[in-house]
Amino acid sequence: MDRITLKSSMELDGIEAMKQCFISNLGVAILLNFVVQKELGQQLVALPCGIDGQTIDICYSYHQNKGITEPMKLMMQLLSQKLHVSTT
Repeated sequence: MDRITLKSSMELDGIEAMKQCFISNLGVAILLNFVVQKELGQQLVALPCGIDGQTIDICYSYHQNKGITEPMKLMMQLLSQKLHVSTT
């Protein structure tokens, strides 16, 4: 197996920012298919990576004393619908 070494990295605040960076050819990432479904085949290309069909564990959390924003609610709904997880 080939190893990938990062020469530099960037931290982004949101998926849309990430997608715009990838569309601008500024890097690569492993993202869930439903996150980039609209852009696949037009602006983004899926590369074979050998992890198709494998199960991955996902965990999300939020601060109990802060409000849940509309984007957070949407993310929780998408996780619940697409990945069959509990949002409790």
